[in-house]
Amino acid sequence: MDVFTTIGSVLFSILSGGGLVIALSSWLGKLWANRILEDERNKLALLKEKYIKEHNEKFATYKTIIDVISKILADLDQWHLGDMSSEDGKKAFHTFNQDRLRAYGYLGMIAPQSVLDAQDALIDKIILVSRGSEKYDWNEIRTLALKLLNEIRNDVEIDEQKSTISYNGNL
Repeated sequence: MDVFTTIGSVLFSILSGGGLVIALSSWLGKLWANRILEDERNKLALLKEKYIKEHNEKFATYKTIIDVISKILADLDQWHLGDMSSEDGKKAFHTFNQDRLRAYGYLGMIAPQSVLDAQDALIDKIILVSRGSEKYDWNEIRTLALKLLNEIRNDVEIDEQKSTISYNGNL
């Protein structure tokens, strides 16, 4: 019986020691996993915050561009209808020129080339019309403006299907 008692004691010691090692290993593994998971959560939170900040800055810049363009287009309409004096037209163009140069700098920092190209095409047309080098054609200007808006929409991922907006009115 002594042999069985000794073997039982040895087995009990090994099994309880092994159980203790397994329990400590499991606890330590969970501790490390939780620390790693927490680090990853913090990194993800920082990335999310950075993405949201950049996205908001993009929206603010694009709103600036739209404000500048909508103001000059309203002025062009007023000028085309003969409701704006030559002096007021010069002031409006000067203001537009200052605003568009500043806005272009902002745009150059955040926008992809496709947005810059669409904006260049519209601005070039507005400048040529303002200088009298080309005739005022609202349909052409509207088409260029919609192209710019669609490029902006693609950049800020407003529409996952990447559909385009269009003018469906009668004018």
